[in-house]
Formats: sequence, C-alpha cells, structure tokens
Amino acid sequence: MNSALSRSTSMLTAGAIALTLALPLPLSAQEAEAKIRPARLIEIAEIDPLTHINLPAVIEPAKEATLTLQVGGVLTELPVIEGQPVAEGDLIAQVDRTVLLNNVAQAQTQFENAELEFTRAESLLPQQAIAQSTYDQRKV
Repeated sequence: MNSALSRSTSMLTAGAIALTLALPLPLSAQEAEAKIRPARLIEIAEIDPLTHINLPAVIEPAKEATLTLQVGGVLTELPVIEGQPVAEGDLIAQVDRTVLLNNVAQAQTQFENAELEFTRAESLLPQQAIAQSTYDQRKV
C-alpha cells in the first residue's frame, strides 16, 4: 500500500510539473507591445474601364479542325503555331517532296514506255507481225 501511495504521489508531482511547463508565462508590457504587428494597408482605387486586365483562364477554340494530308511523308516545314489564325491558301505544312518527285518521274517513264510499245504495235499491225489481241492490250 505504501508503494501505491508513493506511485500516486510521484505521478501527481510529474503531472503538476508538466502542467506548469505547458502554461505560458505572463508577458511583460514591453514583450506584449513587441508582439503587436501593424497591419499593412492597401488603397484600392477605381479601375479605368479601358485598362487591360490579365486574368488566369483556359481558352478553348470555337472550332477545331483535324488535318490530314493526301500523301504521307516527312514534314519539312510547319510554319504555323497552335492557335494562330490561318486563311484559305496559307501554307500550313510542307511535306518532303523527294519521294513524290521520284514517284512522278517513275510514272512518267512508265507512260513513255507504254506509249512507245503502242506506237510499235500500231506500226506492226498492218504487216500482221503482231496479233490483234496484243495490239488491243497495248491500246488500253
């Protein structure tokens, strides 16, 4: 029983010490005055209605357009930036023309060869040196 009483007494003493340390000490008049900070005042004036005001916002376009090119390839030029207004006929993107020019040259060569074959078949038909069906194929 003595040990229980001494335990209660020591716990009560420890609680009193903790409570004393937790409570703030009374401040002197100088310390209280030093803690008071003056408020910063801002004068608000009338805004001119013609003044430009910048406000944070997200702007979404009224119209969107998805662009697709008729031919594939590597873009060599992209002179417009997002959001820039464009008019009909403005250059929006430039594709590398090397592949396209090679394809045109190849098609031109094939056309010239077909034209020569037809001309040859046309000159051989009266001599019956070529079959009519071969001539008809080259005519198409």
